[in-house]
Amino acid sequence: MKTAVRVPPLVALAAGVALWFVPTLVQHAAWILGDDDRAVDFDLVLVSRWIAAALLLGFVLAVERRPLSSVGLHAPRGRDVLITVGLAVLALVVSVTLYGLVVGGVGPRPGS
Repeated sequence: MKTAVRVPPLVALAAGVALWFVPTLVQHAAWILGDDDRAVDFDLVLVSRWIAAALLLGFVLAVERRPLSSVGLHAPRGRDVLITVGLAVLALVVSVTLYGLVVGGVGPRPGS
């Protein structure tokens, strides 16, 4: 097992700030290159956020030589999965109900 490397706090902070701005820089680069399609902007920013997260995990593993548990990542327990599934079902029920209440009472009725 590799031993953890002491990374100076300012270096870790600089790496974190740089990774925080990756999506913003990607979006501005797309605008400079003449991209006016907002859907493409969203896709680019979403992909760049995933890349920034992967780079952060790579920094923790390769540079700091620490386990992912040092940033709060661990394998989900059974309780975690049950809570997630329960909240997803609750969110689905609430969103469908609200959609039915809001959209169902507005607009023309079929057959009238």
